Amino acid sequence: MAALPSLGFYDQRNDSDSFARSSSWGISIKQQQDFGFAQFNSISAYSHENEFLQADGDYTERPDFLVLVDGHVNQTTQEFQLTSAKDSRLNWIAGFFYYNALSVFDNDKLLTPSGALAAAFGPGLTAGAEQRARSTAGYAQATYEVLPKLNLTGGLRYTHDVVEADGYVALNFPTPVIIFQPGAATSPTSKTTYRAALDYQVADAVLGYLSVSEGYKSNSFNLQTYNPVANRPEVLNAYELGVKSDLLNRRLRVNSAIFQYNIKSPQVQLYENSTNITSNADGARGSPPSDLIIFPNMTNTRRSVL
Repeated sequence: MAALPSLGFYDQRNDSDSFARSSSWGISIKQQQDFGFAQFNSISAYSHENEFLQADGDYTERPDFLVLVDGHVNQTTQEFQLTSAKDSRLNWIAGFFYYNALSVFDNDKLLTPSGALAAAFGPGLTAGAEQRARSTAGYAQATYEVLPKLNLTGGLRYTHDVVEADGYVALNFPTPVIIFQPGAATSPTSKTTYRAALDYQVADAVLGYLSVSEGYKSNSFNLQTYNPVANRPEVLNAYELGVKSDLLNRRLRVNSAIFQYNIKSPQVQLYENSTNITSNADGARGSPPSDLIIFPNMTNTRRSVL
């Protein structure tokens, strides 16, 4: 058998071209009202995104495996904020956040017109799945000068999430034959997270700080192909010690920080059965390198990692 000719950097041997097409649009509205003792903000937003992907699944000249992915995402958010007056000794913010997103893969297809895969899958497969994610959260944070130049910050956030999903896989006969439909699934989760920090004005242009915080990332379902078992939420505990400074009449900015991250059930991307899925590791922890950022002036930036 003769050797195949070498290919250039942009050449391929696929029987069909692979490409992706996406379009999106969005709108946001911000309203403000000054009440004297505090300022009220309302931030409303809506976005829509369409995506289409065509790929040659076997990456060869044989017309055995064509993948078509068609999906869209609709997302609505609403946030209300109340912030303290700027001249207040106690600086605070309180608010409410609402999130609603629908993710749909409505006509994904695996086409197998001929060859060995046709014998296994017949005319091919059609898969559909959708996920509705709703989140509501209330939060508050305040900063108070407990001693001259020493500020204490504390904050809490309560989040409640409900994620619902459903999906199926069918054979591409004139009347589709469903071969996999595990049913709809719902996964509600709730979490209270926090932030605590101390900062001290060492000099007029030098600020030192220490912070401890907890972050939370909601769970989700894998939609390609639909799995009725949701992954677990990810929880991050972060510790930071750092210094921020503007020196030489603000001609030199030097920021330095040391971090420690502890992550419970980190969400990671895996490649499985020819698609990307989200799964959970047991945990992760680490201390990223200390970070030193230097701004010599407004036009030149230098960054060093120690």
